[in-house]
Amino acid sequence: MIVNRVEAAFYENVTARLDVLTTLGQGGVTYKGQNHPAPKVKAVSTHGAGDMFIGALAARALSGDSMESAIEAAQQVAAWHVSTPPSIRSRTDALRTFLATQDRW
Repeated sequence: MIVNRVEAAFYENVTARLDVLTTLGQGGVTYKGQNHPAPKVKAVSTHGAGDMFIGALAARALSGDSMESAIEAAQQVAAWHVSTPPSIRSRTDALRTFLATQDRW
């Protein structure tokens, strides 16, 4: 289950039986009680960052990465997303160029 910090509080009693990944924005994520700090970047716009994170996380997990490795890769993609102006990040070639610089993609 992937939730943000508000949802995590709401589902607190239910999540005891699930592996929960809680997104904390610039605070990173927690998974199985461990904090995974977010990369430090200068944010231009955070709009859509969660969608980018979850999409990248799913892509890496479905490609066979461990959850910890998938989290790290997804955080890099989300960091790129928030630190890149919307006029640039909306171009498919910009994301492809970024991913080409990353070992996992």
